[in-house]
Amino acid sequence: MGGLAGYLCLLVPLLGGHLVAEMPNTGEEKEPAINPPKTAATSIPPKVTLYPERPVELGEPNMLVCLADEFSPPVVKLTWLKNGQEVEAGMEETDFYPRTDNAFRKFSYLPFVPEAEDIYYCRVEHWGLAQPLTKEWNANMAEPLPETGENVVCGLGPSQVAF
Repeated sequence: MGGLAGYLCLLVPLLGGHLVAEMPNTGEEKEPAINPPKTAATSIPPKVTLYPERPVELGEPNMLVCLADEFSPPVVKLTWLKNGQEVEAGMEETDFYPRTDNAFRKFSYLPFVPEAEDIYYCRVEHWGLAQPLTKEWNANMAEPLPETGENVVCGLGPSQVAF
């Protein structure tokens, strides 16, 4: 056989495109001549921080921020829970923000009115995690600063080192 009739085409998915390999069609069933491509990409799980936008005052409206940071690929699901029940409305998410280290960052925001008995959770699902990662926040917790560049404070000055 000649021309296209003598070849069998094999399509292999390749990161959103296709890799096409041609093999002579001999009429025999054979293993494909190529293996699916291996990728060097790895899944890097997110680091998650949950914190209020402003200092908390019971009964005063505020915003909870869930930050998923330093993860790859840019596929992540952020879910809010209040007292163990999934929050269905009111939350907002940002797009994926690329970082200089080729990882990504994403924020999710939940407006809330803090009450002493309420417990909030941010549940994060990502390919790099064996199971969802859940962070907890309640009004009785100490408030950690988020681990973003805006909160890094450094001081330089003269120093003396004695040996």
